[in-house]
Amino acid sequence: MSLDLHGYPVHDAWEEFKRHVSDCYHYKYKYTIVITGHGKIAQELPDWCVANPYIRHIEQMTPNTGAYKLTFWKQK
Repeated sequence: MSLDLHGYPVHDAWEEFKRHVSDCYHYKYKYTIVITGHGKIAQELPDWCVANPYIRHIEQMTPNTGAYKLTFWKQK
C-alpha cells in the first residue's frame, strides 16, 4: 500500500498521512511507501513520522529521493 501526496496542501497532506498510517498499522502492514516529491511536504514528513506512535523507521528511497519507506512497529 502506498500514499501519493503530490498536489496536496501541507495540512491536508498531514491529515491524509495520519489516516493512511493508522489504516496500514491496523491492517498489520509491515511498511508503506509515501511519495512526497521534493517540496514542503518532504521537509515536514520526518517530523510527522517522529511524532507518530505507529512508525518505527523512516528511510528515504533511492534513486527516487522524493519517496520514503515507513516501517511500522509490530502490534502486541
